[in-house]
Amino acid sequence: MQEKRSIISDIRVYADKKIFVFFACGLLGILLFIFIYGVRILDFTYTDWLLRGGDLSQHFLGWRFFRESDWFFPIGLMDNIIHPFLESIIYTDSIPLFAIPFKLLSKVLPQDFQYFGLFGLICFFLQGAMAGLILKRLTNNSLYALIGSMFFTLMPVLIFRMYIHTSLAAQFIVLLCVYVCLTKGDKQRSSFKKTLIWTGLVSLAAMTHIYNIPVVMIFMAINALDDCIVTKQIVRKAVETVIPAAVGVFLLYILGAFEKESGFDTEGLGFFSINFNSIFNPREFSTYLRQLEDATEGQYEGFAYLGLGIIIGLSLTIVSLVNNFGMIKAGLKDRDNLRKIVLTTVLFIAFFVFALSPVVTLNGKILFTVGLPGFVESFWGIFRASGRFIWTPVYLIFIMVIWTISKEYKLKTAVIILSILLLVQYSDITGLIDERSEIAKGKYKEDSFLHRATWNELAARHERFFFIEFDFLAEPLHYSIADVAVSNEMTINDFYLARKDTFLIRDHKNEELTRILNGYADDGAVYIFSGTSKFKYLISEELFLYTIDDLIVGLSDDFGFSDPGILPVDTYLPVNVRHPGDLNIRDAGLTDEGYVLISPGGAIWSQHLDMGPGKYRFVFYGSGFSDALFDISYGLDGVGVLDAEVSGQMDDTDITDDRVELILVLDRVIADVHARCFNTTGHDIMVEEITLERYR
Repeated sequence: MQEKRSIISDIRVYADKKIFVFFACGLLGILLFIFIYGVRILDFTYTDWLLRGGDLSQHFLGWRFFRESDWFFPIGLMDNIIHPFLESIIYTDSIPLFAIPFKLLSKVLPQDFQYFGLFGLICFFLQGAMAGLILKRLTNNSLYALIGSMFFTLMPVLIFRMYIHTSLAAQFIVLLCVYVCLTKGDKQRSSFKKTLIWTGLVSLAAMTHIYNIPVVMIFMAINALDDCIVTKQIVRKAVETVIPAAVGVFLLYILGAFEKESGFDTEGLGFFSINFNSIFNPREFSTYLRQLEDATEGQYEGFAYLGLGIIIGLSLTIVSLVNNFGMIKAGLKDRDNLRKIVLTTVLFIAFFVFALSPVVTLNGKILFTVGLPGFVESFWGIFRASGRFIWTPVYLIFIMVIWTISKEYKLKTAVIILSILLLVQYSDITGLIDERSEIAKGKYKEDSFLHRATWNELAARHERFFFIEFDFLAEPLHYSIADVAVSNEMTINDFYLARKDTFLIRDHKNEELTRILNGYADDGAVYIFSGTSKFKYLISEELFLYTIDDLIVGLSDDFGFSDPGILPVDTYLPVNVRHPGDLNIRDAGLTDEGYVLISPGGAIWSQHLDMGPGKYRFVFYGSGFSDALFDISYGLDGVGVLDAEVSGQMDDTDITDDRVELILVLDRVIADVHARCFNTTGHDIMVEEITLERYR
């Protein structure tokens, strides 16, 4: 019996150690990760789940292009993803912390290799482990810390980001910062050690995602301010802060963040912000609460839902604060307590305001916009998705709620309450868990976006895919073409990046188009245009054109495809040039049949096309055309009208009410040519189709 008691005592002693809490809570994090995402994504060679489109495909393909690229200095650059320009691995959100070491090991890695499953597992382990240490430090109870840590691995803001904006799931960095600040008084840390700790945290932030850097920097600044108040050593604390910041900037330079081709467009500040309702807005993910209204479509970036379990816990916390107001007020007489509360409040407010942006919103309304000096707005705009900074206040709320319950109730009661709240929390966010689970476990139907064999044939005999006119860079079709390119060691000239110099890329495309029109098409290039390309009638004289996967592909030479269904584009056949998105209308709408109904005073115009010398015929099909006005214009704003022969309107006996023909003869290249119909009648006009035919 004595021996049994001794063993139990030893277990209790060991369970009370920080090392036990760290690994036990981390293990719970791993188990929750596997429960949500499964184990298959931990297979380094399993990559199919990463090629279904969306940002996850951007991250994976960014890694693949980086792996296939030559080394440059700075080492985070690659030249094959927007060839010939250098772009940074930072802006594909491919996690440089993993991408650079694995590129060094590239020759010994299998051809199909991914590290995103491993990254997710590590994030959940550290999320649980660091939460456990923080709660152990605050409550001094290992069981309570174990239960409480699961709130952090079930955080909606974490699950919402993982495998959507994958690198932003490294939210354990927030917990690391909290832990460093929380334990600063446990041991006397030397100035060197403090500098080393914050340098490590800044470096970790820079190597995961650039948005993590301000998080660490603000924590570091508040920590330094606290030290300055206590020690009065302002110069030393400034040095302890400046050195980590300088290392962070240097690391960003090494990763290529400041390469000139990577643009810093600040547009979007105030659009990707939080709403005052963000922490209570579950969007479509709550089992019990309804979705609240956003003021902008970009406020998904400010997703900060607490979960019903924590919302109930927050209510209990507020009641506790009210009930214990006298005790709290007395405690504020202690200058140390007052300083800590004030600095924590400053930290909370700083992140909340940063996330709020200058555009302040509540539900569906913009309350007001704060005018800022230009330099402030420019700096703030670097982090235009400001809503992401709400995560730190959310983490502080979680910590406060769980800690307050432990202080307000006896241990057994607190454990029971926390366990009930955990069940409520899980039950509330099962919709979010199920949706994210489908991404990784492969429950989505894997569609084939390409005739891959055809594209592989092209890749085998060419060196690059060149997108001249392609508006859907973040869509599965583009990612699939990029996958073909990198699998065949080809380059591409455009890709969806967080930051890039769009003007430089546009000018490069225009230069290449000019080369094509001047008869200097590159034999090694596969030119890719949209299926409704405005350049089709210009390039048909210089390139062999084929329709593949609803795209127009241009080659300098005739190409014998093994698929007999791949035929040359006949630019002399009539084609429908009504805008595919039906955007070229005014005072008009769509019918159930997909036709355009134009009200009196309204108009419709065809796609804008660049057209060379030759004879062309536009034909409008529909009804009610009598007495309407038709012409052919050019320029983006229809600034000019071209001479065109309009038939079917000359006299009443020859009018065809459902068909109008316009003949156009050009002796030079004209940009943005389009046919127009103006409803000058007193009744509605129906337009079913606008065709364009080129005469032989």
